[in-house]
Amino acid sequence: MRRRPIIVIIFIAAILGIIYLVNWRGTSDAGEDQGKTLDKDGSVETSISVEHADSTHDIILTSHKVWIGNKQYAVIVHRDTVPGLDSLTTTAGNDNGNSTQVRVKKDYQLFITVK
Repeated sequence: MRRRPIIVIIFIAAILGIIYLVNWRGTSDAGEDQGKTLDKDGSVETSISVEHADSTHDIILTSHKVWIGNKQYAVIVHRDTVPGLDSLTTTAGNDNGNSTQVRVKKDYQLFITVK
């Protein structure tokens, strides 16, 4: 009778382990493109990037490609100038394995809400 609770505990632990591994494997692509193909029959393809304009300004570039009937109907581009962020110190390395401390501009984080 004592072995029965141990077997149940081992079984539950195994199930939880499998669930953890399946979920971990499923989220390993976080940050990567999820779509493999684009339905160009009627869709909007959007890209957002931030470019460093100069030492005090950045440019937010938003581009929309409008697809209708498998043809590109329009490309809409917006450029917005925003204040540049401060710099930060980080370690940079070269192909020879040498590293040094350098100052680089911080990048904006992009958060997108889709409704």
